[in-house]
Amino acid sequence: MALFDFLKRSKPASEQRYILDQKGQVSVIGGASTSAGVKISPESAMAISTVYACISKISQTVAALDRKVYRTTADGRDETIHPALPLLTNMADPVTTSFNFWESIISDSLMYGCGFAAVEKNGNGQPARLVWLPAVQVHLEERQNQETLYHFTRFNERTRRNETVHTYRSADLIIVPAFRLVSPIALHKETIGLARAAEDFGASFFGSGGHLSGVLTVEGGLTDEQFQALSNSWQQKYHGNNGAHATAILEHGINYERIGIPPDQAQFIETRKISAQEIARIFNVPAALIGLETNVTYSNVEQQSIFFATYTITPLVKRLEEELNEKLFTPKERAQGMHVDFDMSTLLRADVDGRSEFYVKMLSHG
Repeated sequence: MALFDFLKRSKPASEQRYILDQKGQVSVIGGASTSAGVKISPESAMAISTVYACISKISQTVAALDRKVYRTTADGRDETIHPALPLLTNMADPVTTSFNFWESIISDSLMYGCGFAAVEKNGNGQPARLVWLPAVQVHLEERQNQETLYHFTRFNERTRRNETVHTYRSADLIIVPAFRLVSPIALHKETIGLARAAEDFGASFFGSGGHLSGVLTVEGGLTDEQFQALSNSWQQKYHGNNGAHATAILEHGINYERIGIPPDQAQFIETRKISAQEIARIFNVPAALIGLETNVTYSNVEQQSIFFATYTITPLVKRLEEELNEKLFTPKERAQGMHVDFDMSTLLRADVDGRSEFYVKMLSHG
């Protein structure tokens, strides 16, 4: 079967269920159908190496950043101690490290369009725990008075239904949206679907021993028993990896005619390469950082790392800081200038030559 024949095969659509409404998330549970003939869901998209690499690279980079709490003063700002600090730097709750917490909430944002965490506060209104809420279990409800409620649900095995465990107001949640609250996977399902279809085609092709589809022509007719026996015999001997190099011996006037086009003519390799580049572009991750470029040097990787920090990580960190400042501090503390800061200094350093030039200038000026 040729690549483009494989891509055009249609599969029956299954029931689709949205995680949130159109003002929240547009990701589909069970997968959304694509023109490539495959269904794409956040979970199935993660099976594609480029999607996995992009989401893990972004979420783990943010999770690895140092986080501090500062108080703004007339002379600048000073590090300060606050109940939120150990939650941000050590353990978000008694069983979740801060690294795993941020990795989960950021990856949810990229996969489903929004990441959620509950802020549990003590009697003084200060945060005591940060609890990650899996996005697939959060459902949004907008009331007539414009108040938005978020229902955290769990599947009940007895009733076979999702049941609300807790209802949160937006003030009780850390909400990390993707760009315009839309999952990149849902928005670009066709691009990701093409990549998945190309992978499936490659697996099917090599799983059949590298054989293309063909037609067996027999002089005269066959009874049902003869047809079934011939079909079974051919599949067992000449289909799959075990029959990849077998020599077919045909009798009784049987002729074999190959159909379809070779994978190189169907641009199989080029299709996979371009799809990977498109996915990297969707997530704004430089190709060298996820292994898509082979001719790389230390210099261009360093420059791509700075690009990644500046144009991918910095906007995300800014969104996080604003959300945390609003949800972790009381109005009085915010008035006193308390704020969270993600330390980007290690990511935003210039290259070796740039740093050397900077040090020379600074030393020459004392």
